[in-house]
This record gives sequence, structure tokens and C-alpha cells, in this order.
Amino acid sequence: MSLKAQVENFLSLNMPARAEALLRQSSDQLPVSEIYTLLSRAQFMRGNLAAARSSARRSTRQAPVSTEAWRVRSLPEITVGNSESASRFLRSALVLDPQNVSAYATATTYSRSSGKIADAKIYSRQAQLIDPGSNEALRSRAALLFDLGDFRSAASINRRAILSAPNIGRPYFLSSILASRLKLESVADLRRALVIQPTDDGPRMSLVEHYTRTRNTDRLAVETRRVILATPNSTVGLLTLVSSPIWNKLDIAPVKQIRKLAPFGLDVHLCGRQFATQLAAAGKQNEAIGILRYLLSLDRKSQDAKLHLGAAYSNFGYYKEAELIAKNVVNTDKADPRGWLLYADLLAKQGLYEAAERIIKGGLQRTSKDFSLWTMYGTHLRDQERYVKSLKIFQRAVYEAPTRPQAYENLAHAYDLIGKEESVAKIYSRGLQFRAKSARGLAALANMSLQAGNETQALERARSAYELDPLEERAIDAYVKAAMESGAFAEGLKIAREHYERVPDNISAVSIYATALLQNGDDAAALKLIENKLPLHPRSLQLIRAYANICNWSGDRRLALKFHRRAARLQSDRPTTRTALSMQLLALGHWAEGFDAYESGFEQVKRGRGRKRKFKQPRWHGEDLTGKSIVIHTEQGVGDEIMFATMVPEMLKWASKVYLEGTARMTHLFRRSFPDADVFSMKLGGSHETNEQIDYHIPIGSLGRYLRRFTSLFGRNRPYLQPNPELSQKLRAKYKSSAPDNLIVGVGWRGGSAALRRKARSFEARDLLPILKAPGVTFVCVQYGDVEQEIRDVNGDLDRDVIYDPTVDPLKDLVASASQIAACDLVISATNAGVHTAGGLGVPCWSLVPYESDWRWTLGRDDVVWYPGMRVFRQTTIDETWGDVIGRVKVEFDALLKGDHGRLRSPPASDLDW
Repeated sequence: MSLKAQVENFLSLNMPARAEALLRQSSDQLPVSEIYTLLSRAQFMRGNLAAARSSARRSTRQAPVSTEAWRVRSLPEITVGNSESASRFLRSALVLDPQNVSAYATATTYSRSSGKIADAKIYSRQAQLIDPGSNEALRSRAALLFDLGDFRSAASINRRAILSAPNIGRPYFLSSILASRLKLESVADLRRALVIQPTDDGPRMSLVEHYTRTRNTDRLAVETRRVILATPNSTVGLLTLVSSPIWNKLDIAPVKQIRKLAPFGLDVHLCGRQFATQLAAAGKQNEAIGILRYLLSLDRKSQDAKLHLGAAYSNFGYYKEAELIAKNVVNTDKADPRGWLLYADLLAKQGLYEAAERIIKGGLQRTSKDFSLWTMYGTHLRDQERYVKSLKIFQRAVYEAPTRPQAYENLAHAYDLIGKEESVAKIYSRGLQFRAKSARGLAALANMSLQAGNETQALERARSAYELDPLEERAIDAYVKAAMESGAFAEGLKIAREHYERVPDNISAVSIYATALLQNGDDAAALKLIENKLPLHPRSLQLIRAYANICNWSGDRRLALKFHRRAARLQSDRPTTRTALSMQLLALGHWAEGFDAYESGFEQVKRGRGRKRKFKQPRWHGEDLTGKSIVIHTEQGVGDEIMFATMVPEMLKWASKVYLEGTARMTHLFRRSFPDADVFSMKLGGSHETNEQIDYHIPIGSLGRYLRRFTSLFGRNRPYLQPNPELSQKLRAKYKSSAPDNLIVGVGWRGGSAALRRKARSFEARDLLPILKAPGVTFVCVQYGDVEQEIRDVNGDLDRDVIYDPTVDPLKDLVASASQIAACDLVISATNAGVHTAGGLGVPCWSLVPYESDWRWTLGRDDVVWYPGMRVFRQTTIDETWGDVIGRVKVEFDALLKGDHGRLRSPPASDLDW
């Protein structure tokens, strides 16, 4: 057997030390370039990255046209995260030999590790095309499928990799992980992996985790010793020892426990910090600080030791001590961003926001490319509700770290806060392309998946984040949210309870657990939990808001109002708390106070009223408009425009001239409906904003502050929208052509825009089947969006089709949409713009409202004060399903079809001055 074949054999058997020794003994039998290439591979497998890089560099110098030399040179660069060099070396390898399977397999691994999943798919596919049976191609393909969450396909490919080369250990390790994900037993594969490669950290740690999970303490003790013996100086051995139940049984002082690590050959600093973290999580603050002070005493110049102690002081409220350490770290090395981060964080915790901002800016002047500082700056601005500036800062953070999922999560949140939901979806889509290695990164991916409406993927990623670091609060929060949204209530509640029991006085832990209890149906326990904690934290806005939300969910709306008032008193300068109070007041029908507080919604609060615009004209505050002109400018969505425009007829009577702004879609409909107004598009609003010939301006949503201060005043509302009558008659004739005597009923089932809000307000088209089967009715789809396939699916279960009219697109032509709705005798729909259109037209409408509803659907009413005659069918409890609500609608609909026409509209309410 040739020397090269012997070396390759040793490498395939995971014996890099033997391969390296053989190369050094017989180096004269191979060309120098091949010697260095094989030597680099052996050194890389042994974990000696510096030597591997040196050997690879010599190899490419000796043979600059060798594909294998350039491929091997990329391996250590991939491991250390040097993406530019790795990419350059791999491009060289692929250019020199476009048919090299190993190069494509390595390129797949590199693309996966750097988050470039699309590139990884291309490289993996190319490797398979060149040699479908290549072990390297199969292994890289299996790992890619695992990253993509396709566990069954990954398991199939991985089995082929094992069969093609049964002497390689890593596929057995992947097989064990896949078996775990697929709920299968995986210990056998872990043991095979360890027999082949006994020093591999991954499978050994997984085996320890398995015995910990199954509570097999005897085997756990054996495997823990093996971890320490096999990798005496590794982080894996250290973490295993400290987190093992065996270690926790030792009843000695924490510092003495840390000192006992020396005989094991472990890094005392690393182990001490991990142990301090566990003590802190368990609420043992003094013990954690004691360990960190001991570690600092071992090396007074250690920046790491100072920073960890400073962070502990800051987290536990010892701000003076933390500030001394932060100043020392900053003065020692002004280019170290961690000192600036610590200093700014402890100032912000004390409410010294201006000082914190100065420190962050100081740090950015010296370390302008640090992602963490930009992220802290953006978060600081966001917490101060300076949303536009925070958006710019988060954009810079993405520029500095374009492959970090957390950067995209923060940026998407920033866009959401200023109401740009189309941008939110695009940012989430970009962020989900990247791969995360940390618990925080995986938690960010989980949250983005949840916002994108993919609950299954969100739960999988959140589980991975939690498994990676079960003490990371962001991972815990993401896990609980994803579990609850996916319907895994018991799983989410268990994680939340364990977190709370570990740190019972942590405000976030209390809030997470209380929310989990509520979503699990135990609202009494959730309320009791926060009631017990509020006396300990009477000024905690997080707990006060959580209590208000739980009161709302449990049905005690007036108690919720009391706590919203309390939050507003504590933080009267924050638009968020004022807006939350306004929503609660308006939902309960406290119109005067509610509309006054509603003005705070212009400070760019999430789901608020948008950016406050600047006009040359003075703001109208209810002055006499005789002989005066006024600009009424638009805000929020189409449904809001239609609802608030119910007050425009009164303004037309009072002012000599009304300039009415509408969104581009609304302009034509408003012109038909308000011929006496000068209607213009929002896109052309600049000239009206600066026209000093106009006397006043007012946002359309602020009209209620002056025109609807009491419930009785809503009796002034009348239908006002004017469709195209010719088109409406034409559509009605078309819909009645096959059954002239039938009732024409429009149906819709989806509302909202962002995925989570849409989920709360919407149901499936199929849920309407009990109503759609009624005889003597022609049903017409008035739902906006791409719903043609949904209609086809529903029609497959019906004797006659629900009409889907492609000539009407509400997203493009609201006049046509209004004309279609005007052609109906009744509209039955989830809350969306179609419902508002029906209300503005005066078409009878039955609106299906969720339990957690918007303020517009006033609580405690079966009618809608904004639209005469509209009926409301709402979820009456948190547990009531849409099927229950639709069942009640069916009872009313059957009575209507039997001739009880009084059911068509809600009767005039006694408190409305009709």
C-alpha cells in the first residue's frame, strides 16, 4: 500500500495522530505539496488549527493549481469563522476543478455555517450530480437537510452515508440527534460514534444529556467521568462536571468547589463563571458574587473577570460597585466594547437614560463596527419610544452583522413599531435565511418564524435554543410563546414553571409564567401569582401591564382599566402607556376621556396612529368653522378611514371648504361619496401641508375628540359611501342570473395583516360550511386577497358554488369592491375592511368579532355604534371557538331564511340619538 493510501486510511479511521506520525517519518515518498495537504488535514482533525493553517498555506504555495490544497486550506478558516478567506479559497478550488465532489461538499458546509442556505442547497445539489454515492456529498447533504428541519429526509441520506463508510463517526452522531428529533431511541448510534471517535465532544455530551434526561444516575456517573478523562481541558468536560447532579450533591462552599476543579485539569475561570451563572439563576446572589470576586483575585488584570463581576453587580442592583468596575474596564481598554456596554446598561437600569446614551455614543466613536453596541443603542432608543431613530440604528446593526438573526429580528420589530408591515415581512424573510449557533440567535429565529405564521418551525427552533442554553431568558420566552401558539400548552407551561421556580423574584419570569397559566386556561392562578408579586414590585410596569392584560382575558375589563390607569400614572410621559389606556377607555365606551388619551397614539406606538405629520396650518381644536377651511388628513388602514369618515358629513356642514385626504385606494370612493369635498391622494399631500390659505388641519381619527364625546352622538352616523350604481346593478344581475329568487350573501373570513393578529381575527373558509349549505341563498366571496384556491376547496363540499368574481379586486379597486358589497342583501364576515365598507354603505352586515377585540367593536354591545344596524357576533369567552360563534350565526340565519326579517339588522339602541 502506498504512503498516501496508508495516510488516507488512517484519516478515514479517525486516527489523525498516526497519519501525522507516518507523514513525518516518510516525507520523502510524496511531493512536498501533497505532504503539506495531508499534514494539514491531520492537524485539522486533531484540533490544531494554527498548525493546520500553516501547513495548508505551504501546500498552496507549493502547488497553486491543486484543488485539494485550496479546499484543505479553507477548512480551518471555516472553523474559526473567517468567511472572507474561506470563501476565497473555496472559489479557487472550484475554479480549478469544477467536478471535485470534496470541494462542493466543503462549500456546502461553509455555506451552512455562514447562514447562506440558498448557496448551500446549490453546492449540495451539484455534489450529488457529480457523484451521488460520494460519502462526503451524502454527509453534507444530510447535515443541510437537518438544518432545514427535514429530519426524515436527513435520516434517509445519513443512513446511506453510514453504509458507504461505516468507519466514520460523525454520521452516527447525526443519526442519534435525528432519532431524538423523530422520537426514536438513539443510544446505540451514540455509542458507535464514540467507539469510532472516542474524543469527539458532541456524541459524548449527548450521551450524558440522555442519561440525565432518563434519570439513570449510575450510567450518568460513569459517562461524566469518561467526559472528564477523555477531554480533561475542554469546555465540554467542565460544563458536564458543574451541571451534573453528582456535582450538585457536594455540600461544600462554592469557592471551595471551584478550587476542587484543579485536580481535573479544568479551566477554573471558565468553570467558575458557569457555576456563578447557575447560582445566580437559582437566586443565590451572594454566592455567585463570591465566586466572581475570587476569580478576579486570581488575576487582577483580567478584563473578562472584571466584566463578569461588574455584570453580576449590575444585575443584582449594586450599581456603585458595577460603575467602578465599568469605568476601570473602559479606561484600561477603550477599544473593548464590553466595558461600554456594561456601563451604559447599568446607567439605563437606574433610569439615567441621557447618560446611558452618551456612554453608548462614546463607545461607538471608538468601536464603530461593534454589533452589540449598535444593538444596545437601537434598543435604548426603542425603549425611549424614539422609534424612527431606533430604526436607523438597527439598520446599521444589520449592516455590521448581516448574518446575525438577532439583527433582523430587531429591525423587523422597529419597522412594526412604525406600522410598516410590508417591510416587516420582507425583513423576517431575509432573517430566516440565516443559521444561528447561539441560544439568542435561535430564539430570534423562533420569534421570526412565529411572526411569519410558521408555528411548527418556531417551536422546533425555540426547543433548540432552550436545549443549547436552558438559562437564557430569551430562549425560555421564545420557547413558551412558540409552544403556546402551537397548541403545546402543557410543554410551554412546564418550561415557564421551571423558570419561575428557579428565579421566583425575577419580574420577567413571573410575567412569562403568568401568561402561560392564562393561555393554559388557569386565569385565576395567573391573577393570584401577579397579585402576590405586585407588593414586592409596586412600580413594575411589566407586572402592571401583565395584570391588566390577564384581567382583560379573564373578562374583568373594568379592573383592567384600573391597572392601565395605574401604569399611566407611573409613566405619564410614555405614549405606550397612554395609548394602552386610551384603547381600554374607548373599548368600554368612555369616549371623552378615551379620545383625549388617543392623541398619544401619534408618538409612533406599535399599532398606534403612525408618524405625527407637520402642517403649516394650526391644529383644529373645535373652533367655529364658519367661513373657514380645513384639511382632514388620513391615518392608519382602509377600515379606519371608512369608520372615521362617518364624521366627515358633519364637517362639510360646518366648514366652508373641506380638503379630504385619502390613501391611493380610497381616493376614488371618497370622491364619489363626498362630492362637496376636495378629495386628494395621500401621495400628493405635500402641497396641502404647506398651503397657508387653508385655515386648519386635523387627523381624521381625532375628529372623535370633538364630535363623538358621548355615546348618544354616534346616533348622527348615517350610511355615506356611494358605489358605482351601474356596476352594482350589473353585478347583482349576474349573481342572480341562475337563481333570481335567491338571497345574495357576501362572505369573508380573514382580517388583519401581521400573522399573529390575522390569526386572532380570522378563521378558515371551510368553517363557514354550516352556513354555506343553507338553501335559497347565493353566496358571493367578498374576501380580499388570493383566495381562489380556498373557494375551490370549499365548493368541493357544496351542491352549488360560492361565487368567486375575479373582476373585483378589493386590493386594487375599492369602488368595484364597494359596488360588489352593495349588490348583496347581507354580508357575513370576520372583521376587515369589507365589514367597514358594508357599514359605510348601509348594507346589513353580521360581523364576527374575536374575544380579544379591537376597541372599535365596543365591549358589551351586540351592535356597532359607528354603523347603524350592524350586528356583532363575538366570542364571549377565551375558550369559545369560531365554530361556536358560527353556530350562533347559523341559528340567526336560519330564522332569517324562515321569514323573520327583524333578524337582519340590530334594532336601534336606546342610548343612541337616532
